[in-house]
Amino acid sequence: MAEIFYRTYPKKLNKDKSDLGFVDIYDLDKRFMLAKILGIDCLIIEDIFKKDKNNFFDYSQVDKNLGQTRDFVGEILLCHEMSLSIILRIDINKINEQMEAKNILAILNFWIDKGIDGFLFDDCKNSKINFREVLLYLKKTYKNLILIVNTKNGEEYKNICKIVDLSYKSMENENLKEFILNENKNSNIFSLNNDFDFSCLNFLDFKHFYTISAKLIAIITLIRQNDIFIKEGEETLYYLDKIDSRIRKEIFDFYREIFLVRYDYLDIIRGGYFPIKLKDKDVLSYMFYNGKKALVILNNLCQKDIIVDLPKFIDIRKSTFVIGNISKRTIVKNINLRAYESFVFETYIK
Repeated sequence: MAEIFYRTYPKKLNKDKSDLGFVDIYDLDKRFMLAKILGIDCLIIEDIFKKDKNNFFDYSQVDKNLGQTRDFVGEILLCHEMSLSIILRIDINKINEQMEAKNILAILNFWIDKGIDGFLFDDCKNSKINFREVLLYLKKTYKNLILIVNTKNGEEYKNICKIVDLSYKSMENENLKEFILNENKNSNIFSLNNDFDFSCLNFLDFKHFYTISAKLIAIITLIRQNDIFIKEGEETLYYLDKIDSRIRKEIFDFYREIFLVRYDYLDIIRGGYFPIKLKDKDVLSYMFYNGKKALVILNNLCQKDIIVDLPKFIDIRKSTFVIGNISKRTIVKNINLRAYESFVFETYIK
């Protein structure tokens, strides 16, 4: 089963009125509560470790400005009490070059003993450490340990751990459509908040950008077969200034609804994937199916209304609206997709 990962940064300060952020290690439980409400499986904790004068990380010690190591260990226990898994992000390239593999393993073993459920490693091709051997040791020694590598090319790791590419990417509507419909349909790049993961200039001209577009991206991002990686703040548009707290709450509640939809239809989502090729290049359309049951996702990626003719293999009479970013829709053969409209409906294949 694909998992949902929430990437959180304890040292970031949230200054908006929604008060959904935290200042230090002692407030991590606020994020645990949010994760539990949303239905997230795992939290990835980033940027909490001590740095030396040469900017190398000491992964055995928490940054004293955030709290004490013993306090973080207490938060790990709290996380487990809420049935959440907790993962540390480790960049081996930022470990002192003099450190040997056995010392790195000692640090990882230390955190595993404290209750850490896994690690997200940044690819360390520039490191002198035999990283693949480190991964193999961890996999063999700890059967239930979650191992993820952030890399552009993970061929050498794919039989050992999960692979993800969290690097910066930017594209316009047409490229976005092709990216999803082709071999990269399960990528994790989609994000909002101008946070270097998703970019679409046309969105910025749309007067309902904050709500409708955010929900559109949520549907594309969260109703997927593979693992989902969410950055802290996406669920509240934290990185965008001057947004009313009511809008932030509306986006947060929509994320929660999407997660519930995903779990309700997981048997279909985990089945087959089929891109629905329509005439208009600005419509991103695809479906997941299991036997005769299917879940269809329609997305209008432009600032104009578009008439969509649904394929003949979709049984319109047995189609039911599930969720959308604007309003509830009646499913008919010819659908007028409004600007930046996105919705999901359940159907049967003839």
